[in-house]
Amino acid sequence: MKIILEEYQSEWANAFQLEKEVVISALSDFNPTIEHIGSTSIEGLCAKPTIDILVGLHNEMQLDKTIVPMISMGYTYFK
Repeated sequence: MKIILEEYQSEWANAFQLEKEVVISALSDFNPTIEHIGSTSIEGLCAKPTIDILVGLHNEMQLDKTIVPMISMGYTYFK
């Protein structure tokens, strides 16, 4: 598998913000914390052009309830 690294792109921050809005929309009932993580989140760092997003919930008992809303927004669930 070949790993491709790219020079930092300011569009990565914008891409994260757009995706964050999608996740907020899907999980609004759960009041999630959403963070841009990984190499694309560090300004000036070359990175694989994949936006990594961490979603946290205040109550882990709600995790299973997030599956359907995320799938409805086009995300894939792997069990």
